Amino acid sequence: MKKQLSAFISYSHSDRDRIVPIASYLGRLGVRVWMDTKELSAGQAIVEQVSKAIASSDLYIVAISPSALASSWVNHELNTALSLEITQGHPKVLPIIVAKADIPLAIQSRLYIDMTGTLDASKATLRKAVKTYLPDFKTEEKELPKKEKPELILASVVLQLRSETSKYFGGMHGYEYTKEEVEEEAVQLIKTLRRKANGILLNFSSASEMDFSSFRPKFPNGELSESTSDSTGDLVGTFTKEAVIDVEIVNPDEEKLNQLVSSKLESLGVSKAVYSFLVSPPIEGLAQQALERLQNEYVILGWDPDDGADVELPDDLKLSVACTEERIRLGIETKYRFQFEKRAKEFSVRQFVVWLIGMEKK
Repeated sequence: MKKQLSAFISYSHSDRDRIVPIASYLGRLGVRVWMDTKELSAGQAIVEQVSKAIASSDLYIVAISPSALASSWVNHELNTALSLEITQGHPKVLPIIVAKADIPLAIQSRLYIDMTGTLDASKATLRKAVKTYLPDFKTEEKELPKKEKPELILASVVLQLRSETSKYFGGMHGYEYTKEEVEEEAVQLIKTLRRKANGILLNFSSASEMDFSSFRPKFPNGELSESTSDSTGDLVGTFTKEAVIDVEIVNPDEEKLNQLVSSKLESLGVSKAVYSFLVSPPIEGLAQQALERLQNEYVILGWDPDDGADVELPDDLKLSVACTEERIRLGIETKYRFQFEKRAKEFSVRQFVVWLIGMEKK
């Protein structure tokens, strides 16, 4: 069986919204994509493991931006990839510019791609560059005739898992727990949620595609983001800890995703989902058009240029909608977590997005 070509993308976390559509497109071309946003402070063991991951990749893509150039970790990965390219012939190093910035001296003479515009405008150039660096690269994607209606591609979905400690600290009562005991429970909750998050990713990744050499198994089309924070307890003046894991799946199988949404969200602890759709070809003025449609149908509860508009549907389903010419981000959640699975099952995200861009009437 022929080995699937792989690409490692190094980038700054602040550029992730730009990177996910690129990773989604490469995945649709048949390239297995690894994305990495670790900090150099993660420890020597992690540094060695990431170096091995880069060494085993066919293509190394570095996403150039001001924040990436300021990242010691991105610079470390770039230097690692350049050294490996010289000593072992791979990975081939391909710079892409995702935000205006000076190209590092070490790669100024290389072929690079300016992707500061739309992904749609850069697709052909990116495909040609990958083909140049990877002669074995083959794709069945063809230039299709323009359609009357734009195509909606589900690039990624983020499922947010939450859980709150049963223990609490603070207040004026003599029987509450210490802050350390609460934090210890929060650590255990993160472990439990991480196990569930890995389970979610295994529904969208083959075990043969996973990287078991890392400190934690890595998935080619998924990433976990973990955090804990203080939350108000039931008793006055008390605090609990809330554990949160965001599971991002790039290029999810929509049929599998719909099965998951329709029956497993409550048992997994999912309380929010954020879908990102690519619009191909881009629609000029889409942000204004979508906002006007929302204004005509709903009460706008909040809005800003970056995060878009907040609206509320009947039965307490809350939506956040943000648009650019080529991308729509739609977040759904409910006030109470126990409502989420039922409402998510009843609500068609794709149908709503189709209405939002004017392809169908409501």
